[in-house]
Amino acid sequence: MLAKICSGFKKPNAQTFLGFEVERIENFIGDLPVRKVPGIGKINEHILAGLGIIYCRDVVLIEKACEIYINFTENAFDFLLKACHGLAKDTHEVNVSIKKSINISESIPLTSDYEVIKSRVEKLCQELEARMDV
Repeated sequence: MLAKICSGFKKPNAQTFLGFEVERIENFIGDLPVRKVPGIGKINEHILAGLGIIYCRDVVLIEKACEIYINFTENAFDFLLKACHGLAKDTHEVNVSIKKSINISESIPLTSDYEVIKSRVEKLCQELEARMDV
């Protein structure tokens, strides 16, 4: 996450090198406006501003953290707290064999003939049904 922030920090002509020193990272992320954190959009920026949270350092203040916990979901709270410490989600689901959806598609030539469209859709439905039986 920090690399992503640094890569876009001084666009287009400059680069930002952060280094590995904990104090330097803490200072960098602390002075960063919350809007610069990937995953914090305009709406959350405005909500946070309404709570008096402009910079990442504001999130980690205990009284502000309590306000975030009350006003956001538990997942959003967890994300904000970690992100404003420079931490990002770094795990991926291991079990990729579970299919969550199945689809099928086909380009159909432009036509207003109902029977042609109906026939193509029925064919797609049959193919999809066959896939689901596997």
